[in-house]
Amino acid sequence: MFPIDRAHACPAFEAYKLGDGRQASIQQVQLPQRVLGPSLSTAVPLGYKELKARAMHSPLATHDGSSGAYIAEDRSVILVSWMGEDVSSTLLAMIPPSVYSRTSEHLPMLLAADASTWLVSGETDLLLWMHYDASSSASECKSGTLSLPVLLPPVPEAHWTLVQATTEGQSLVYVLLQRACRVTSDRRSTSSSGLSATSHTLFDVMLIRATLPLTGGECASELMWCVQCDEPVSYARIEGGSCLLGTETPIVARSDPRPASEAPHSHTQAPTLPLLQKAPYTWTQTEDTVMVALTLPEYIRSEHIRTHFSLHGLSVSLAAAALPSESAAAMPGEQALRAGAFTSQSVWGQLDPTGCVWTLEAGASMQLLTLHLAKAHEGTRWPHVFAHDDHVLETLDPSELAAMLEGVDKYTQTMPSSTLLHDTLEDDVPEAGVPLQLTWIGPEGQQVTAPTSSHALLARATPPSDPALLLQHDVDGQVFVPPSPLAWTAWHHSATVPAISYVLASKRDVHPIYVYRGTSPPTVLAAEPRHAPDAHSRGSHLYVYGAAGPQRGTSYVWPLGDATTGPILAVTVSPDAALNTPLDAIVAARLRVLGRTIALHGGLVHASADVGQHLHQQCPS
Repeated sequence: MFPIDRAHACPAFEAYKLGDGRQASIQQVQLPQRVLGPSLSTAVPLGYKELKARAMHSPLATHDGSSGAYIAEDRSVILVSWMGEDVSSTLLAMIPPSVYSRTSEHLPMLLAADASTWLVSGETDLLLWMHYDASSSASECKSGTLSLPVLLPPVPEAHWTLVQATTEGQSLVYVLLQRACRVTSDRRSTSSSGLSATSHTLFDVMLIRATLPLTGGECASELMWCVQCDEPVSYARIEGGSCLLGTETPIVARSDPRPASEAPHSHTQAPTLPLLQKAPYTWTQTEDTVMVALTLPEYIRSEHIRTHFSLHGLSVSLAAAALPSESAAAMPGEQALRAGAFTSQSVWGQLDPTGCVWTLEAGASMQLLTLHLAKAHEGTRWPHVFAHDDHVLETLDPSELAAMLEGVDKYTQTMPSSTLLHDTLEDDVPEAGVPLQLTWIGPEGQQVTAPTSSHALLARATPPSDPALLLQHDVDGQVFVPPSPLAWTAWHHSATVPAISYVLASKRDVHPIYVYRGTSPPTVLAAEPRHAPDAHSRGSHLYVYGAAGPQRGTSYVWPLGDATTGPILAVTVSPDAALNTPLDAIVAARLRVLGRTIALHGGLVHASADVGQHLHQQCPS
């Protein structure tokens, strides 16, 4: 799918040279409302995969970079337009309570289908749609709600979120959505009970189409297809009802994608979900150890506990002699062990079996069994304990949470010397990017999956109207563009960003990362949010990389914001027709970065996640 054009190779490239970014100035502009962010008091704790899906979504909804919309704290959708040095804002619509309420524990998502159409997903099976054409003489925003099909079986706690949308003609819209679902499955066990339950997170992905009424109001949608994947969608393009999806793992068909209205009629009531129960164990971790704690009744003795540790798993069970007492209350830990939930289980990472131990501590009315699992790779942070069961979240100490918020000032640390031009490549170079698995789904749901690719996804293009991807190839990044019109054929290798894979591998905390094709060769933008409490915040950084010649490239480090603006949330680039110097265009271009304040940096829009309600614009002096 990704044939390499050797004409774009950069065999003579040596390094990036730090350019002088002090020629830019910052202008601060007042915003009408702050950007909506999660509330620490009401936010729902998300699993690892759900956090990954949310991180892929930008709070700044833009199509071509000429303007962008965001959701404010009062549930209003505000459009920000930038023309030259002027920045203006327009209220598009208020999100109705039927889509998203103030008391919701979930965040809504905003997406631009084109330069004048936006969609909002909330906590219900309704979407808010808005159409506003600023170039029209009658510039009035039309809005309404779009009802989603209800799939079987219903999953009340799972909410649909926007992934991609596109319009065709004046009113036809295609919308791609996904939702995270917890799935519990029975696993054959070697214990006497025979079965044990495990749960993991997967994603339902569906494509719908609808005709939006030009005068506003309610409308219904039509389900085209629904599939499932173990990971969230990382790339999507829609054209003519066909869809090209990029994910980390293969996509599979959903068992029954029909909406409820088309399902066979039955007089039996749909099964309800079981009530939320206590987790059978708790766990926490350090740099080198994962600690798993289970509560056991008093009559359990150490000789009743059977354990075995291996490189990839563990097995913990109770001996047959450890019969339960008639008067003893069943405890979650004991129930899990007797059900075989810890029998022959694969863990998320690798263990050092020689360093794994367990302890049994007596308490007032119970005992605490603690498994001390030694990590084979110190410093690796586990998202969950077991490979196929991610429903138990890590228990974090408040002091550890405070340390995470303060962040780590890595600029005071000595960085390892580069081996790009000497000896061999460093071990972390292949770790840049994420796996990419392409799948083509036609209008009728027919599915074709490409063979597993050796290319890793480094970055998507900005503005979002650009369908290009930046893929890893050795230490370089190669820009590939899908065929136009969209089809299941090979992609075009349009350019190479030399050594960018090597550069990004050393920057673990940058997000988001984009490639901008408005310069020749393309430019890579990497934002470092630098989350920290206000008293310790020193703003964020934006890294810019562009190759000026066959041997040398130029990089910039732009400081953005301070304690009053907070970290970067989103980045986009709006092209400037007056710029024609490829190397310096990205410095003087309309770069825009969005945060809870929105900042325009030399053409970038920045919005912070903390405090403030300002828009600042950085332009060349």
